[in-house]
Amino acid sequence: MKLTVNNLSNHLEYSVKKENGAEIILNADGKGISPMDGLLGCVAACSAVDVELILEKMRQKLETLTVKAKGERAEDQTPKFFRKMHLEFKLGGDIKKSAAEKAVGLAVEKYCSVASSLKPDIDISWNVTIE
Repeated sequence: MKLTVNNLSNHLEYSVKKENGAEIILNADGKGISPMDGLLGCVAACSAVDVELILEKMRQKLETLTVKAKGERAEDQTPKFFRKMHLEFKLGGDIKKSAAEKAVGLAVEKYCSVASSLKPDIDISWNVTIE
């Protein structure tokens, strides 16, 4: 995996590009997605991908998936790293609650590479709602 980060014309704004041209923009002045927002979002997105794949293998009919992510940072020191993260999964479709809970548990606690890269330093919790 290789990425290139370049500063852009706006103050504290950066382009993050993959070799294939895919790009995200990060902004650290409060006007956009900050690097810390991006990290929290990447844990949520990585977990969501794994939930979707696990539910497919379980033959569950997932129609919608939303993850609301909340992070608690160490505001009393520098750097202000994440102490905790909580992921709230809302799933829609013909899905058994037990299958959803198993899929989310496996995704967050075992398969998500991003979350695993942060452990054991960050407590990551989760819950599931079927709509």
